[in-house]
Amino acid sequence: MRAGEGAPPHYSVRRRARLRSALFTAAAIFGLWLVFATTGPTVVNQLTTQPRDPSLATAALRSFPVLVTASGVLHPGVGSSFLVSAPFGQAEDVQLAVGQAAAVTVDALPGLTFPATVHEIDASATQVEGVPEYYAEMQLSQSDPRLQDGGTASVTVTVASATNALSVPSTALFTGANGALQVDVWSGGRAYATTVTVGLVGSTLTQITSGLQAGEQVVLSPVGQTALPASPAPSPT
Repeated sequence: MRAGEGAPPHYSVRRRARLRSALFTAAAIFGLWLVFATTGPTVVNQLTTQPRDPSLATAALRSFPVLVTASGVLHPGVGSSFLVSAPFGQAEDVQLAVGQAAAVTVDALPGLTFPATVHEIDASATQVEGVPEYYAEMQLSQSDPRLQDGGTASVTVTVASATNALSVPSTALFTGANGALQVDVWSGGRAYATTVTVGLVGSTLTQITSGLQAGEQVVLSPVGQTALPASPAPSPT
């Protein structure tokens, strides 16, 4: 074709056909992208989203008391003083010692706490419906004219105290398949069961004597595991 001459009709038709084909292809690709953009993330999130990290606690040096509790009955002591006689189980009785600090709350006087000390511990058990119980008496350090003989009270005795002891919340401990006490150590987004040995057991914290280091994180209330029950502390040595 010489310069200045128009393009043959069939040539223009082919160009328009190719242009329409390219536009249709581009529209199809855009349509697919639009569908993926509006619906794709839901599917991707379902497949790739990881569960949130569990509740964690840090093994750290802490101080805490070890307490045993019981319900008892008031009766008069020497002079104007009052005593509380309360039964304890065998595991708790071995932790008691004369002179330990105690706190007494009287049911008839809500909101008041009376300081007391362990005054006397029975040497032998009393059978109560076939269960051995060991009675101990707490002497209140102060009196109150509203206290009455036969009144009911709750007693809390501090049987030991941990000072700067490596500890974790008691809910982090569980009994493993091998019967040993364990915690789940959380590291790198995963939990690793680790066997530990324990010392003093408080109302919320447990001393760890081996198996953990300060700063390690442990999983609270491991799913599917048996939590460590509340128990009195071992006798300090």
